[in-house]
Amino acid sequence: MTIALSDNEGSMKYRVVLKKSKEGYSVSCPGLPACWSQGKTEGEALETYKMRFVVPKLPGVNHLRAVRALEKAGFKIVNQGKHIVMSDGGRILTIPRHNPVTTMSG
Repeated sequence: MTIALSDNEGSMKYRVVLKKSKEGYSVSCPGLPACWSQGKTEGEALETYKMRFVVPKLPGVNHLRAVRALEKAGFKIVNQGKHIVMSDGGRILTIPRHNPVTTMSG
């Protein structure tokens, strides 16, 4: 199954895997391994998955300020290179090293 995920600039299509589980349905995307969702019905699972990708428009910030703010929120740097990868143990964020960083960067 393919669904369109939209950021405020347009949409991209991703192949997703929908599976029946004890609790209802789970949905994941092989192209975005850290992202998954679930729901009682197929429609609910897909809708909650899509909602994770609604990205608000925010003004850009310096990437170092973004890292400091995320560290205060409990995230730790897990990898650095072209981008900075941070995690709080459950979520993974990738921050590009260019300025300003916006919600559409990357």
